[in-house]
Amino acid sequence: MRAGSSIGRLAVAAGCFVLSACAGTPPDSAAAAVPSGGDEVRADLTVLIARPYADSLSYTLTCGPTGASLEGDADVDPREACAALGRPAVRERLIEGPPPERACTLIYGGPEQAFVTGTLDGTPVDTRVFRNDGCGISDWDRLLGDILVPVDAGNR
Repeated sequence: MRAGSSIGRLAVAAGCFVLSACAGTPPDSAAAAVPSGGDEVRADLTVLIARPYADSLSYTLTCGPTGASLEGDADVDPREACAALGRPAVRERLIEGPPPERACTLIYGGPEQAFVTGTLDGTPVDTRVFRNDGCGISDWDRLLGDILVPVDAGNR
């Protein structure tokens, strides 16, 4: 067996492991979307989607005891977005940002950038999501998919 083919197989195996670690995270269960004790998610978030190939989008999501609302032109269901804000992984990503030491695949997902600011249950939110690697793509599409507008590849 040649040394080069062993190294190649090792590189492929390592790449598959990294890809599964980043993109293989299952979405949170719907059961986790309802905060315990009947508490309502309270949020006032402004989302700016920067798209160099089209006009940027800006919308405001408000969640509270009187319901959910969305102001702006976005293809986001405010009720589903507010329910998503109750999921622990979503809350952690918005409040604390991405984990500092996660392995991300070098897959480019597009030039879109999302900036989310405001408050979530009284806690300040100032987070960014970029689609420049596998982790950013996963954050956008899977973790924050109910909050961020879908990326339409046909508009690129």
